[in-house]
Amino acid sequence: MGHTKIMLLDLTDILHESGQVMTREFCLEPDEVEEVELAEKVCGELHIQNARQNLVITGQAHAVPRLPCARCLEKFEYPLELTFEAAAPVALFHIPGQPNIPDEDADEEDDLLDDEIQTLFVENSLDVSELVRQAILLQTPINPLCAENCAGLAQFADPGGNTDPRLEQLKNWPRRHENSS
Repeated sequence: MGHTKIMLLDLTDILHESGQVMTREFCLEPDEVEEVELAEKVCGELHIQNARQNLVITGQAHAVPRLPCARCLEKFEYPLELTFEAAAPVALFHIPGQPNIPDEDADEEDDLLDDEIQTLFVENSLDVSELVRQAILLQTPINPLCAENCAGLAQFADPGGNTDPRLEQLKNWPRRHENSS
């Protein structure tokens, strides 16, 4: 299995200057997002702001994952308008030219820092591929349907619309229940 290409966005400049904002458009090929089958490129825009203590990442993108239907299990295309919202402490990064001051609380903070946030960064770069992967997984419905009226698995669907004869008795159940009272 080949290693997936990842898209890294260098954050070194923005880490140096509090208040600075960076906007970048991006397009990822389907093979640049791991664990997600995509029908087409994912294109969008990111805004990264150095808000003194934190790096704040926002943005949006259009993605079309191929998902298995929760009823019939057939794969179908599910267009998504992704929104990105993430924040990472500036202390997470080593800023070149600035002393790396050991912070007694850093170990505790690292433990508390969400794994999902930590996996978004490779040294002083944002892993855009990972950001998109996480957003797709979080923003995809738990039980996606190819159509609201999906009939389910074909081998269990009866083309004639007939009910299984073993279930016929259930049709009388509510009435029988009412008469017994």
